[in-house]
This record gives sequence, C-alpha cells and structure tokens, in this order.
Amino acid sequence: MESVEILMCIDKSGSMGPQASTVVDQFNNFIAKQKEIPGECYVTIWQFNSKVDKVEFRTPLGRINYLSYWPNGGTALYDAVGNMINYMGKVYAEMPVPPKKVIMVIITDGYENSSLEFRTPESVQKLVDHQKDKYSWEFIFLGSGIDAAKEGNAIGVINTFSVPEGAIGTRQIYDITNSAVLQYRQTGSINYKDIDNE
Repeated sequence: MESVEILMCIDKSGSMGPQASTVVDQFNNFIAKQKEIPGECYVTIWQFNSKVDKVEFRTPLGRINYLSYWPNGGTALYDAVGNMINYMGKVYAEMPVPPKKVIMVIITDGYENSSLEFRTPESVQKLVDHQKDKYSWEFIFLGSGIDAAKEGNAIGVINTFSVPEGAIGTRQIYDITNSAVLQYRQTGSINYKDIDNE
C-alpha cells in the first residue's frame, strides 16, 4: 500500500467560536478512526483566520494526538489554500521520491474576506488545477452554512459538500472527511456517490 499525504486546511475564524469544542472532538475522532487503518500516512495541518498558521508538518498519523484550536479573526481562505499548495508542492518536489497519493481537505464556515496574497479565486484555481492535472492530487471542499459548491468550484475544487451551521454540520463535515480519506487510503480513489451527506 502506497504512502498517503493528508493535507488539512481548517478554518479557525471567529465565527467558528461556538463550535470550537465540537471541532476538536470531531477532529480527534477522525484521527482515531484513521489510525485503525494500516498503512503509512503523513498529516499536515494548517489553520487559518486572518492569518495562516502551520500546525503540523508531515507528522506520521500515529503521532497526531490532539488538535489545538482557538477561533478568532477573519477568513483568509485564498491565502491558506494557495500558500499550502505552493509550500507542500515545493516540499514534495524536493523529495527523492515524491508522494503519489495526496489528498487536500479544505474546511470552512465562511466566505473569503482577509487574504492579502491571493486576492482572487482564479489565482488559487490555477494552483489547484496544476496539482490535479500534473500530480493527481485529490481535493475536497466542505462548507458549513455556505454554498460550498459555488465557493469550492470557484477555486477549482469539484468535489464539494455543504452542511448546516452548528454542531450537526460540524459532525457531518468530519464524517464525510473520514469516509473520503478512508476510501482514498484504501483504494487510491473516492466514489463520492458512496459518501453520505445527510
């Protein structure tokens, strides 16, 4: 089984404050379920509000224990996604054997309002398209209380999921993420019709 790289780009803007404990609980449940599946897997986590924070860098799945999460600020969605793609793309390009299986999960509950480097969705879409077309990265966009299809498609992500605001939606986000990542790790592809979004 080939090694898998999981890239998590997680919104921690102020609007996520009421769901902070639910996010932590659901993220930790997601990691626990992933640990049950054999196979080499590395996890990189970035969180974003008005700025972007690098939380974990290619940490072996078995060493991920707890998510520190303190929401505040705005939503620099484009900067987070664009910079994470550029950063990890350069990391992989410098590896003797670049990973063949990379999945990037983008989670947000709001609309872009704070980016300073990537100011348009088209600027991010170019990067998403490049990684999909040349390196076969898989992308998933999950939005709570927003039109995830509209926002995800604008940056080039076709596989999108919209969920309600609040704790129920947060649980759905991590259930969907778990199902998609498990499929990808086990088969190298994702049948999105099999993923329940109800």
